[in-house]
Amino acid sequence: MPDEGAGDASPAEFELALLLESGAPFVPAHEALHAPEIAGADHLRLGFRGADPLENWSMCEAWITGLERYLRETRARLRVTCELYTALPQLPSGFFDFVGPRLACLAVVVTDDGLDDKAAESLQRRASHLAEWGLRIRPRMCLTRDTQPRWEQRAEAWRALCRSAGVSFIRPGIQADGPRGALARLPRAQEVAELLASIYDAGQHNLTESYPFSHLLQALSAGTATVHRCGSPSYAALDHAGQRFACEHRAEDGVELASARCTCAYGALCDVLAAPCSALRCAVDGEPWGEWERMFCPAVSVLVPKMIDDLVIAARFQTFLMSRPTNERFHAGAREGNLRVWRVKVPSEPSK
Repeated sequence: MPDEGAGDASPAEFELALLLESGAPFVPAHEALHAPEIAGADHLRLGFRGADPLENWSMCEAWITGLERYLRETRARLRVTCELYTALPQLPSGFFDFVGPRLACLAVVVTDDGLDDKAAESLQRRASHLAEWGLRIRPRMCLTRDTQPRWEQRAEAWRALCRSAGVSFIRPGIQADGPRGALARLPRAQEVAELLASIYDAGQHNLTESYPFSHLLQALSAGTATVHRCGSPSYAALDHAGQRFACEHRAEDGVELASARCTCAYGALCDVLAAPCSALRCAVDGEPWGEWERMFCPAVSVLVPKMIDDLVIAARFQTFLMSRPTNERFHAGAREGNLRVWRVKVPSEPSK
């Protein structure tokens, strides 16, 4: 596995969470982006979190317009994508007119927070309407004890809705439910491992956009320090007044990870998915939250060997393709339900 220091250089991608507050104007874009880490990035991911951005749409609309103006004036060669974390209330007036020219750089993140069947179906219908219009949907599915019998069915529904882009699987929220509420909703870790292994083996989801798969793949291929998480050099948050934090939990910038190191065989990778920062630890101080923190630990033990094997095979195949003669081509197809790859020689170009 790459060394944890692999992410010390300026990251190619930087994630910035914008912590909205209802009715409060946000710091201008040129001030929000004034940071050396962002200046050294090629891709900036902006997440509009906190207060629902669709309920504060006029402010978000003006802020995005200001961002575009700032990038034009500075001629910054920075690719920016914006993610709206929303419960999909009634769409504001003029929403489609604004997002229409920006479909390539906008996405909507919706959270199925252990909803009952009726509420989940309602959220999926609203999200489906946006997906049919062309907006990218990035669903997050909270794994809770009471929804466990319907995990696979609901995950498949979200996958189909978001055009196989990938569903992220998250813990019950401590900030939303409180420590005791989150612990009460926590599922068995072994059931989580079985679900994630089944999804990985099925190969239907885009795992590079699906948590926790995306974090594990990033850690295995580029080092744990490159994973966007609390305290990492490629992740930060800003509140409406421009105060900077290490993450959306409002930990002070530069905070060190406070969670205990996992002692299992894949401890460094488990820590990537563990409870992140001291701010969140303080919120649950005195609670038996180790079980919550390590909910994905059995899943890591199951998934990582599979991922390593697949990454090795992919690397070998890439090396093989780069070394093959220029007059060879490869074709792939299915035969009796199995993948078949064969080589075909093509005429070489005549020498001049």
